[in-house]
Amino acid sequence: MEQQKCLGIYLSADKAVGIVLAGHTGHYKVLGCCSAQRDPQQDDTSLSAVIAEKISAKKLKYDEVSVAIDCSLYTQHDLHSEFGDHKQIANTIRFDAEEAVATDATELAIAFDITNTDDSGSDVTVYTAKRDMMTDMLNSMLQKGLDPTAIEPDIVCLGRFIEKNNTPLTDRNKLAVIISGSACYLIMPSDSHHAPCVRSFLMSPSQDITSVLAREVPITIASMPTAEPVTSISVSGRIENINSEEFSLKTGLDVTTIDLAEKAGADASQCPEDITPSDFAAAYGAALAELSRTKKTDFRKDFMPYEGRLRTIQTALRIFSIAATLMIIAVGANFQKSVYDASRQTKELKKSLYEDQAMIIFREPYIEKEEKRKFSSKLARELNKVKSGRSGPSFGDDSSVTARLTFILEAINNTKKGNKIKIDNISIRSKTMSVKGSTANGIYRDNFFKEIDKHKKLKKGSFTRPRTVGDSGFTVSIELK
Repeated sequence: MEQQKCLGIYLSADKAVGIVLAGHTGHYKVLGCCSAQRDPQQDDTSLSAVIAEKISAKKLKYDEVSVAIDCSLYTQHDLHSEFGDHKQIANTIRFDAEEAVATDATELAIAFDITNTDDSGSDVTVYTAKRDMMTDMLNSMLQKGLDPTAIEPDIVCLGRFIEKNNTPLTDRNKLAVIISGSACYLIMPSDSHHAPCVRSFLMSPSQDITSVLAREVPITIASMPTAEPVTSISVSGRIENINSEEFSLKTGLDVTTIDLAEKAGADASQCPEDITPSDFAAAYGAALAELSRTKKTDFRKDFMPYEGRLRTIQTALRIFSIAATLMIIAVGANFQKSVYDASRQTKELKKSLYEDQAMIIFREPYIEKEEKRKFSSKLARELNKVKSGRSGPSFGDDSSVTARLTFILEAINNTKKGNKIKIDNISIRSKTMSVKGSTANGIYRDNFFKEIDKHKKLKKGSFTRPRTVGDSGFTVSIELK
Protein backbone atom coordinates (compact mmCIF):
# COMPACT_ATOMS: atom_id res chain seq x y z
CA MET A 1 0.00 0.00 0.00
CA GLU A 2 1.43 3.35 -1.02
CA GLN A 3 2.00 5.66 1.91
CA GLN A 4 0.38 9.06 1.98
CA LYS A 5 2.76 12.00 2.30
CA CYS A 6 1.98 15.31 3.95
CA LEU A 7 3.98 18.52 4.17
CA GLY A 8 3.67 20.07 7.62
CA ILE A 9 4.69 23.72 7.86
CA TYR A 10 5.31 25.71 11.04
CA LEU A 11 5.11 29.46 10.46
CA SER A 12 6.08 32.25 12.81
CA ALA A 13 6.79 35.93 12.25
CA ASP A 14 10.45 35.38 11.41
CA LYS A 15 10.98 31.73 10.48
CA ALA A 16 9.39 28.69 8.92
CA VAL A 17 9.98 24.94 9.20
CA GLY A 18 8.76 22.32 6.75
CA ILE A 19 8.64 18.56 7.31
CA VAL A 20 7.51 15.90 4.86
CA LEU A 21 5.94 13.06 6.82
CA ALA A 22 4.79 9.74 5.38
CA GLY A 23 2.87 6.85 6.86
CA HIS A 24 -0.48 5.34 7.72
CA THR A 25 -2.20 3.40 10.53
CA GLY A 26 -0.04 4.95 13.23
CA HIS A 27 3.38 4.36 11.66
CA TYR A 28 5.03 7.55 10.45
CA LYS A 29 8.41 8.38 8.99
CA VAL A 30 10.16 11.70 8.42
CA LEU A 31 11.28 11.88 4.78
CA GLY A 32 13.02 15.22 5.09
CA CYS A 33 12.85 18.68 6.58
CA CYS A 34 14.19 22.16 6.04
CA SER A 35 13.87 25.68 7.43
CA ALA A 36 13.86 29.30 6.30
CA GLN A 37 14.54 32.58 8.05
CA ARG A 38 12.69 35.81 7.39
CA ASP A 39 14.34 38.16 4.94
CA PRO A 40 13.87 41.75 6.21
CA GLN A 41 13.26 42.86 2.61
CA GLN A 42 10.37 40.41 2.18
CA ASP A 43 7.01 40.16 3.90
CA ASP A 44 6.18 37.45 6.41
CA THR A 45 4.07 35.39 4.04
CA SER A 46 7.00 34.72 1.68
CA LEU A 47 8.40 32.20 4.18
CA SER A 48 6.01 29.52 2.98
CA ALA A 49 7.22 30.02 -0.59
CA VAL A 50 10.83 29.61 0.48
CA ILE A 51 9.97 26.42 2.35
CA ALA A 52 8.16 25.07 -0.71
CA GLU A 53 11.20 25.79 -2.89
CA LYS A 54 13.55 24.07 -0.45
CA ILE A 55 11.31 21.01 -0.23
CA SER A 56 11.16 20.91 -4.02
CA ALA A 57 14.97 21.22 -4.24
CA LYS A 58 15.25 18.10 -2.10
CA LYS A 59 12.88 16.34 -4.54
CA LEU A 60 10.52 15.43 -1.76
CA LYS A 61 7.00 14.76 -2.93
CA TYR A 62 3.85 15.29 -0.86
CA ASP A 63 0.11 14.86 -1.31
CA GLU A 64 -1.32 17.36 1.18
CA VAL A 65 -0.19 20.44 3.08
CA SER A 66 -1.09 21.46 6.64
CA VAL A 67 0.11 24.52 8.56
CA ALA A 68 0.73 25.40 12.20
CA ILE A 69 1.07 29.08 13.14
CA ASP A 70 3.10 30.42 16.04
CA CYS A 71 1.40 31.52 19.27
CA SER A 72 2.51 35.10 18.61
CA LEU A 73 0.06 35.22 15.66
CA TYR A 74 -3.07 34.24 17.58
CA THR A 75 -4.70 34.77 20.98
CA GLN A 76 -6.11 32.11 23.28
CA HIS A 77 -9.26 32.58 25.41
CA ASP A 78 -10.87 30.18 27.87
CA LEU A 79 -14.66 30.61 27.70
CA HIS A 80 -17.72 28.81 28.97
CA SER A 81 -20.63 27.96 26.67
CA GLU A 82 -24.06 27.03 27.91
CA PHE A 83 -24.32 24.38 25.20
CA GLY A 84 -22.95 20.86 25.21
CA ASP A 85 -23.41 19.98 21.54
CA HIS A 86 -20.51 20.76 19.19
CA LYS A 87 -22.77 22.15 16.43
CA GLN A 88 -24.56 24.47 18.82
CA ILE A 89 -21.25 25.73 20.16
CA ALA A 90 -19.96 26.29 16.63
CA ASN A 91 -23.04 28.39 15.84
CA THR A 92 -22.69 30.61 18.93
CA ILE A 93 -18.96 30.72 19.71
CA ARG A 94 -18.39 33.72 17.44
CA PHE A 95 -20.66 35.85 19.62
CA ASP A 96 -18.94 34.65 22.80
CA ALA A 97 -15.52 35.38 21.31
CA GLU A 98 -16.60 38.83 20.12
CA GLU A 99 -17.66 39.70 23.65
CA ALA A 100 -14.46 38.34 25.21
CA VAL A 101 -12.09 40.00 22.74
CA ALA A 102 -14.11 43.21 22.43
CA THR A 103 -13.49 43.15 18.67
CA ASP A 104 -15.87 42.89 15.74
CA ALA A 105 -16.16 39.18 14.97
CA THR A 106 -16.08 39.87 11.24
CA GLU A 107 -12.44 40.90 11.65
CA LEU A 108 -11.47 37.62 13.35
CA ALA A 109 -10.65 34.11 12.25
CA ILE A 110 -11.86 31.75 14.98
CA ALA A 111 -11.10 28.15 15.93
CA PHE A 112 -12.07 26.34 19.13
CA ASP A 113 -11.74 23.12 21.14
CA ILE A 114 -14.03 21.69 23.81
CA THR A 115 -12.00 20.78 26.91
CA ASN A 116 -14.77 19.76 29.30
CA THR A 117 -18.53 19.20 29.34
CA ASP A 118 -20.95 19.04 32.27
CA ASP A 119 -24.56 19.85 33.13
CA SER A 120 -23.89 23.59 33.04
CA GLY A 121 -22.44 23.54 29.51
CA SER A 122 -18.94 23.27 28.08
CA ASP A 123 -15.51 24.72 28.74
CA VAL A 124 -14.16 25.95 25.43
CA THR A 125 -10.68 27.06 24.40
CA VAL A 126 -11.07 29.68 21.69
CA TYR A 127 -8.27 30.81 19.38
CA THR A 128 -8.61 34.10 17.51
CA ALA A 129 -6.40 35.63 14.81
CA LYS A 130 -6.71 38.63 12.53
CA ARG A 131 -8.72 37.64 9.49
CA ASP A 132 -6.78 39.96 7.15
CA MET A 133 -3.45 38.50 8.24
CA MET A 134 -4.69 34.94 7.79
CA THR A 135 -6.18 35.75 4.38
CA ASP A 136 -2.93 37.32 3.17
CA MET A 137 -0.95 34.35 4.48
CA LEU A 138 -3.21 31.86 2.72
CA ASN A 139 -3.27 33.78 -0.55
CA SER A 140 0.53 33.93 -0.52
CA MET A 141 0.70 30.15 -0.13
CA LEU A 142 -1.88 29.58 -2.86
CA GLN A 143 0.19 31.66 -5.28
CA LYS A 144 3.10 29.27 -4.67
CA GLY A 145 1.01 26.18 -5.25
CA LEU A 146 0.44 25.38 -1.58
CA ASP A 147 -3.20 24.75 -0.65
CA PRO A 148 -3.21 23.72 3.03
CA THR A 149 -6.05 21.54 4.22
CA ALA A 150 -5.94 23.25 7.63
CA ILE A 151 -4.26 26.13 9.47
CA GLU A 152 -4.03 25.39 13.20
CA PRO A 153 -2.54 26.89 16.38
CA ASP A 154 0.93 25.52 17.07
CA ILE A 155 -0.01 24.44 20.59
CA VAL A 156 -2.69 22.12 19.17
CA CYS A 157 -0.13 20.58 16.81
CA LEU A 158 2.33 20.13 19.69
CA GLY A 159 -0.34 18.33 21.71
CA ARG A 160 -1.08 16.06 18.72
CA PHE A 161 2.65 15.32 18.31
CA ILE A 162 3.01 14.29 21.95
CA GLU A 163 -0.10 12.13 21.86
CA LYS A 164 0.80 10.25 18.63
CA ASN A 165 4.37 9.57 19.75
CA ASN A 166 3.38 7.99 23.08
CA THR A 167 4.97 10.72 25.16
CA PRO A 168 3.74 11.73 28.62
CA LEU A 169 0.53 13.29 27.35
CA THR A 170 -0.97 9.81 27.61
CA ASP A 171 -0.37 9.93 31.38
CA ARG A 172 -3.08 12.11 32.93
CA ASN A 173 -0.94 12.72 36.03
CA LYS A 174 1.71 14.55 34.00
CA LEU A 175 1.87 18.07 32.66
CA ALA A 176 3.81 18.47 29.41
CA VAL A 177 5.99 21.59 29.16
CA ILE A 178 7.52 22.48 25.78
CA ILE A 179 9.94 25.39 25.54
CA SER A 180 10.74 27.18 22.30
CA GLY A 181 13.05 30.10 21.69
CA SER A 182 10.34 32.66 22.46
CA ALA A 183 7.45 30.88 24.14
CA CYS A 184 6.44 28.19 26.57
CA TYR A 185 3.63 25.70 26.02
CA LEU A 186 1.80 23.89 28.83
CA ILE A 187 -0.36 20.90 27.86
CA MET A 188 -2.57 18.98 30.27
CA PRO A 189 -3.90 15.58 29.11
CA SER A 190 -7.65 14.96 28.93
CA ASP A 191 -10.00 12.08 28.17
CA SER A 192 -10.53 10.84 24.63
CA HIS A 193 -13.78 12.81 24.22
CA HIS A 194 -12.27 16.24 24.86
CA ALA A 195 -9.26 18.25 23.77
CA PRO A 196 -6.31 18.72 26.14
CA CYS A 197 -6.24 21.81 28.32
CA VAL A 198 -3.48 24.02 26.99
CA ARG A 199 -1.81 27.32 27.73
CA SER A 200 1.00 29.25 26.06
CA PHE A 201 2.82 32.42 26.93
CA LEU A 202 5.67 34.39 25.41
CA MET A 203 9.05 34.22 27.10
CA SER A 204 12.37 35.91 26.43
CA PRO A 205 15.53 33.82 26.27
CA SER A 206 17.18 36.34 28.58
CA GLN A 207 14.77 35.49 31.40
CA ASP A 208 15.52 32.98 34.13
CA ILE A 209 13.51 30.14 32.59
CA THR A 210 13.57 28.01 35.72
CA SER A 211 12.08 30.80 37.83
CA VAL A 212 9.47 31.64 35.21
CA LEU A 213 8.35 28.02 35.00
CA ALA A 214 8.33 27.65 38.80
CA ARG A 215 5.94 30.61 38.93
CA GLU A 216 3.69 29.81 35.99
CA VAL A 217 3.31 26.03 36.26
CA PRO A 218 1.49 25.99 39.65
CA ILE A 219 -0.83 28.75 38.45
CA THR A 220 -1.60 26.79 35.30
CA ILE A 221 -2.26 23.56 37.19
CA ALA A 222 -4.61 25.37 39.58
CA SER A 223 -6.58 26.94 36.71
CA MET A 224 -7.04 23.73 34.72
CA PRO A 225 -9.93 21.37 35.57
CA THR A 226 -8.13 18.09 36.26
CA ALA A 227 -9.81 14.86 37.29
CA GLU A 228 -6.56 13.59 38.84
CA PRO A 229 -3.82 15.52 40.66
CA VAL A 230 -0.67 16.35 38.72
CA THR A 231 2.30 14.49 40.17
CA SER A 232 5.04 15.07 37.60
CA ILE A 233 6.18 17.32 34.79
CA SER A 234 7.88 16.42 31.51
CA VAL A 235 10.00 19.18 29.99
CA SER A 236 11.12 19.20 26.35
CA GLY A 237 12.35 21.60 23.71
CA ARG A 238 15.15 24.00 24.57
CA ILE A 239 15.95 22.58 27.98
CA GLU A 240 19.63 23.51 28.18
CA ASN A 241 18.92 26.52 30.43
CA ILE A 242 16.62 24.71 32.86
CA ASN A 243 17.74 23.54 36.29
CA SER A 244 15.59 20.45 36.74
CA GLU A 245 16.46 19.98 40.42
CA GLU A 246 15.62 23.58 41.29
CA PHE A 247 12.43 23.39 39.27
CA SER A 248 11.36 20.18 41.02
CA LEU A 249 12.20 21.65 44.43
CA LYS A 250 10.15 24.82 43.85
CA THR A 251 7.07 23.00 42.50
CA GLY A 252 7.23 19.87 44.58
CA LEU A 253 6.75 17.74 41.45
CA ASP A 254 8.93 15.19 39.70
CA VAL A 255 10.60 16.73 36.64
CA THR A 256 11.83 14.70 33.65
CA THR A 257 13.18 15.77 30.27
CA ILE A 258 12.54 14.23 26.86
CA ASP A 259 13.96 14.66 23.35
CA LEU A 260 11.14 15.47 20.92
CA ALA A 261 13.04 14.61 17.74
CA GLU A 262 14.11 11.27 19.20
CA LYS A 263 10.50 10.47 20.09
CA ALA A 264 9.52 11.10 16.49
CA GLY A 265 12.18 8.74 15.16
CA ALA A 266 14.10 11.43 13.27
CA ASP A 267 17.89 11.25 13.18
CA ALA A 268 20.25 14.21 13.36
CA SER A 269 20.99 14.15 9.62
CA GLN A 270 17.35 14.93 8.85
CA CYS A 271 17.09 17.90 11.20
CA PRO A 272 19.31 20.93 10.48
CA GLU A 273 20.81 22.65 13.47
CA ASP A 274 18.72 25.78 13.02
CA ILE A 275 15.49 23.79 13.61
CA THR A 276 14.61 23.79 17.30
CA PRO A 277 12.88 20.74 18.81
CA SER A 278 9.65 22.67 19.41
CA ASP A 279 9.55 23.94 15.81
CA PHE A 280 10.14 20.41 14.55
CA ALA A 281 7.35 19.04 16.76
CA ALA A 282 4.89 21.76 15.65
CA ALA A 283 5.50 21.05 11.94
CA TYR A 284 5.34 17.30 12.62
CA GLY A 285 2.03 17.73 14.47
CA ALA A 286 0.64 19.79 11.59
CA ALA A 287 1.42 16.97 9.14
CA LEU A 288 -0.18 14.46 11.50
CA ALA A 289 -3.49 16.33 11.24
CA GLU A 290 -3.92 14.99 7.71
CA LEU A 291 -2.24 11.60 8.06
CA SER A 292 -4.00 10.52 11.26
CA ARG A 293 -7.38 11.97 10.24
CA THR A 294 -7.89 13.47 13.70
CA LYS A 295 -10.15 16.39 14.59
CA LYS A 296 -8.66 19.70 13.47
CA THR A 297 -8.75 23.06 15.21
CA ASP A 298 -8.85 24.84 11.90
CA PHE A 299 -8.74 28.62 11.40
CA ARG A 300 -9.23 28.19 7.66
CA LYS A 301 -12.62 26.58 8.09
CA ASP A 302 -13.86 29.87 9.51
CA PHE A 303 -12.70 32.34 6.87
CA MET A 304 -11.84 30.36 3.69
CA PRO A 305 -12.80 26.65 3.87
CA TYR A 306 -10.57 24.17 2.10
CA GLU A 307 -12.13 22.90 -1.12
CA GLY A 308 -9.22 21.18 -2.85
CA ARG A 309 -10.44 17.64 -2.29
CA LEU A 310 -14.05 18.74 -2.79
CA ARG A 311 -13.16 20.19 -6.18
CA THR A 312 -11.43 16.97 -7.14
CA ILE A 313 -14.49 14.94 -6.15
CA GLN A 314 -16.81 17.33 -7.97
CA THR A 315 -14.67 17.16 -11.10
CA ALA A 316 -14.60 13.36 -10.95
CA LEU A 317 -18.37 13.24 -10.45
CA ARG A 318 -18.90 15.63 -13.34
CA ILE A 319 -16.75 13.52 -15.65
CA PHE A 320 -18.49 10.35 -14.47
CA SER A 321 -21.91 11.95 -15.03
CA ILE A 322 -21.00 12.98 -18.57
CA ALA A 323 -19.62 9.52 -19.33
CA ALA A 324 -22.73 7.86 -17.86
CA THR A 325 -24.99 10.16 -19.89
CA LEU A 326 -23.15 9.37 -23.11
CA MET A 327 -23.33 5.67 -22.32
CA ILE A 328 -27.07 5.86 -21.66
CA ILE A 329 -27.59 7.77 -24.92
CA ALA A 330 -25.55 5.16 -26.82
CA VAL A 331 -27.50 2.29 -25.25
CA GLY A 332 -30.78 4.08 -25.96
CA ALA A 333 -29.80 4.74 -29.58
CA ASN A 334 -28.80 1.11 -30.05
CA PHE A 335 -32.07 -0.06 -28.51
CA GLN A 336 -34.04 2.38 -30.67
CA LYS A 337 -32.24 1.10 -33.76
CA SER A 338 -33.10 -2.47 -32.78
CA VAL A 339 -36.75 -1.52 -32.31
CA TYR A 340 -36.76 0.30 -35.67
CA ASP A 341 -35.17 -2.68 -37.44
CA ALA A 342 -37.65 -5.08 -35.85
CA SER A 343 -40.56 -2.81 -36.80
CA ARG A 344 -39.32 -2.51 -40.37
CA GLN A 345 -38.87 -6.27 -40.68
CA THR A 346 -42.35 -6.82 -39.24
CA LYS A 347 -43.89 -4.45 -41.76
CA GLU A 348 -42.02 -6.11 -44.63
CA LEU A 349 -43.10 -9.57 -43.47
CA LYS A 350 -46.70 -8.44 -43.04
CA LYS A 351 -46.72 -6.88 -46.48
CA SER A 352 -45.22 -10.02 -47.98
CA LEU A 353 -47.86 -12.18 -46.30
CA TYR A 354 -50.65 -9.92 -47.55
CA GLU A 355 -49.24 -10.01 -51.05
CA ASP A 356 -49.06 -13.81 -50.98
CA GLN A 357 -52.62 -14.06 -49.67
CA ALA A 358 -53.88 -11.55 -52.23
CA MET A 359 -52.32 -13.52 -55.08
CA ILE A 360 -53.89 -16.73 -53.78
CA ILE A 361 -57.33 -15.41 -52.85
CA PHE A 362 -57.84 -12.33 -55.02
CA ARG A 363 -55.31 -13.06 -57.81
CA GLU A 364 -54.19 -9.43 -57.88
CA PRO A 365 -51.33 -7.55 -56.21
CA TYR A 366 -51.80 -6.31 -52.66
CA ILE A 367 -52.56 -2.62 -52.29
CA GLU A 368 -51.50 -1.34 -48.88
CA LYS A 369 -54.37 1.14 -48.46
CA GLU A 370 -56.98 -0.92 -50.34
CA GLU A 371 -60.49 -0.48 -49.04
CA LYS A 372 -61.69 -3.52 -47.11
CA ARG A 373 -64.04 -5.72 -49.08
CA LYS A 374 -66.37 -8.44 -47.92
CA PHE A 375 -65.24 -11.96 -48.61
CA SER A 376 -68.59 -13.01 -50.05
CA SER A 377 -68.65 -10.20 -52.65
CA LYS A 378 -65.09 -10.86 -53.69
CA LEU A 379 -65.62 -14.59 -54.00
CA ALA A 380 -68.83 -14.07 -55.96
CA ARG A 381 -67.03 -11.83 -58.42
CA GLU A 382 -64.26 -14.40 -58.85
CA LEU A 383 -66.87 -17.11 -59.45
CA ASN A 384 -68.51 -15.04 -62.17
CA LYS A 385 -65.11 -14.56 -63.81
CA VAL A 386 -64.57 -18.31 -63.79
CA LYS A 387 -68.03 -19.03 -65.22
CA SER A 388 -67.67 -16.46 -67.98
CA GLY A 389 -64.30 -17.93 -68.91
CA ARG A 390 -62.55 -14.55 -68.80
CA SER A 391 -59.89 -15.61 -66.30
CA GLY A 392 -59.03 -18.13 -63.68
CA PRO A 393 -57.28 -21.46 -63.54
CA SER A 394 -58.49 -24.81 -64.89
CA PHE A 395 -60.81 -26.87 -62.70
CA GLY A 396 -59.10 -30.07 -63.49
CA ASP A 397 -57.70 -30.10 -59.95
CA ASP A 398 -60.50 -30.17 -57.37
CA SER A 399 -58.01 -29.45 -54.55
CA SER A 400 -57.04 -26.04 -55.92
CA VAL A 401 -58.00 -23.01 -53.91
CA THR A 402 -60.21 -21.64 -56.67
CA ALA A 403 -62.03 -24.94 -57.13
CA ARG A 404 -62.71 -25.36 -53.44
CA LEU A 405 -63.98 -21.79 -53.17
CA THR A 406 -66.28 -22.48 -56.13
CA PHE A 407 -67.69 -25.56 -54.41
CA ILE A 408 -68.40 -23.57 -51.25
CA LEU A 409 -70.16 -20.80 -53.21
CA GLU A 410 -72.28 -23.39 -55.04
CA ALA A 411 -73.43 -24.76 -51.72
CA ILE A 412 -74.28 -21.24 -50.56
CA ASN A 413 -76.18 -20.42 -53.78
CA ASN A 414 -78.10 -23.72 -53.71
CA THR A 415 -79.55 -22.88 -50.36
CA LYS A 416 -83.28 -22.07 -50.50
CA LYS A 417 -84.16 -18.61 -51.61
CA GLY A 418 -84.76 -16.15 -48.80
CA ASN A 419 -82.18 -17.90 -46.68
CA LYS A 420 -79.78 -15.04 -46.06
CA ILE A 421 -76.38 -16.39 -45.13
CA LYS A 422 -73.78 -13.96 -43.80
CA ILE A 423 -70.23 -15.24 -44.22
CA ASP A 424 -67.68 -13.77 -41.83
CA ASN A 425 -64.62 -15.82 -42.68
CA ILE A 426 -63.52 -18.66 -45.01
CA SER A 427 -60.30 -20.48 -44.18
CA ILE A 428 -58.72 -22.87 -46.67
CA ARG A 429 -56.09 -25.28 -45.47
CA SER A 430 -54.25 -28.07 -47.21
CA LYS A 431 -56.94 -30.72 -46.52
CA THR A 432 -59.87 -28.94 -44.92
CA MET A 433 -61.89 -25.77 -45.23
CA SER A 434 -63.64 -23.80 -42.54
CA VAL A 435 -66.61 -21.44 -42.91
CA LYS A 436 -67.66 -19.06 -40.15
CA GLY A 437 -70.86 -17.05 -40.42
CA SER A 438 -74.50 -16.73 -39.38
CA THR A 439 -78.09 -17.13 -40.73
CA ALA A 440 -81.47 -15.64 -39.92
CA ASN A 441 -82.36 -18.63 -37.76
CA GLY A 442 -81.42 -22.21 -36.95
CA ILE A 443 -83.56 -23.68 -39.77
CA TYR A 444 -81.64 -21.76 -42.41
CA ARG A 445 -78.40 -22.87 -40.86
CA ASP A 446 -79.43 -26.54 -41.03
CA ASN A 447 -80.51 -26.05 -44.67
CA PHE A 448 -77.02 -24.73 -45.44
CA PHE A 449 -75.47 -27.78 -43.78
CA LYS A 450 -77.72 -30.07 -45.89
CA GLU A 451 -76.64 -28.34 -49.10
CA ILE A 452 -73.03 -29.03 -48.17
CA ASP A 453 -73.74 -32.72 -47.77
CA LYS A 454 -75.75 -32.79 -51.07
CA HIS A 455 -72.85 -31.28 -52.99
CA LYS A 456 -71.06 -33.84 -55.15
CA LYS A 457 -67.61 -32.57 -54.09
CA LEU A 458 -68.12 -31.60 -50.45
CA LYS A 459 -68.95 -33.27 -47.16
CA LYS A 460 -69.62 -31.65 -43.83
CA GLY A 461 -67.25 -32.29 -40.99
CA SER A 462 -67.39 -31.04 -37.43
CA PHE A 463 -69.32 -27.91 -36.61
CA THR A 464 -70.14 -25.74 -33.64
CA ARG A 465 -73.32 -23.95 -32.72
CA PRO A 466 -73.79 -21.29 -30.04
CA ARG A 467 -75.65 -22.45 -26.99
CA THR A 468 -77.53 -19.17 -26.64
CA VAL A 469 -81.16 -19.40 -27.78
CA GLY A 470 -81.85 -17.23 -30.79
CA ASP A 471 -78.24 -17.03 -31.87
CA SER A 472 -77.82 -18.62 -35.33
CA GLY A 473 -74.04 -18.25 -35.71
CA PHE A 474 -72.00 -21.26 -36.78
CA THR A 475 -68.55 -22.55 -37.66
CA VAL A 476 -68.42 -25.61 -39.90
CA SER A 477 -65.51 -27.71 -41.15
CA ILE A 478 -65.76 -28.93 -44.79
CA GLU A 479 -63.78 -31.63 -46.54
CA LEU A 480 -63.54 -32.82 -50.14
CA LYS A 481 -65.25 -36.13 -50.99
